[in-house]
Amino acid sequence: HELKTPLSSINLSLKLLENKRIGDLSDEQKEVINSLKQQSTRLSRVINELLEFSQIETGNIKLTFTPVKPDIVLDIGITALMMQISEKNIDLQIEIEEGLPEINADLEKVVFVFVNILNNAIRYSKANDEIKIYVKRINNEEVEFSIKDNGQGISLEDQEKLFQRFTQVGKKSKHGWGLGLAIAKEFIQAQRGRIWVESEVGQGSKFIFTIPIK
Repeated sequence: HELKTPLSSINLSLKLLENKRIGDLSDEQKEVINSLKQQSTRLSRVINELLEFSQIETGNIKLTFTPVKPDIVLDIGITALMMQISEKNIDLQIEIEEGLPEINADLEKVVFVFVNILNNAIRYSKANDEIKIYVKRINNEEVEFSIKDNGQGISLEDQEKLFQRFTQVGKKSKHGWGLGLAIAKEFIQAQRGRIWVESEVGQGSKFIFTIPIK
């Protein structure tokens, strides 16, 4: 939390710079501010991951179970990443089975998992690429969420360590510390769900997780 306070001050200062009452900015200055905002967002993401990770390390994962409609998870998650989706002009193909029952879940934690996976799919997709999202019922016991991209894919060797803490696969990432998927696994298992990946090098990746029906 000591990291979040100065970060909030930085974000406030950036907003003030964009206020025309302070003065007009040149196009070059606007580009610099946009770059700073992007870096601030990345830093904020890392800090949030560390805070979530600290809950897991101390065994203090706090879950608030409520009946959740599966489409609400998608609505919140996609809205949170709308800027990234628009920047790459990603074509989202969404298929939701009709009449899905509610899941018994901690909405905040499930959204964290969905956003983390979708953000990775966007990151490893090319401009104008397609990402497919499926939501369906499994054996009348679980609801399954899956996100399929057309990225570079993941080797079997890397798949085995994908959900380990502080692990990054493929090219070195500048977007985090390799905690996102490890935290996602902890959150899903804490809700008695399952999470895994299906992928081949050069064939994209499909991340799947399930949450029990209410």
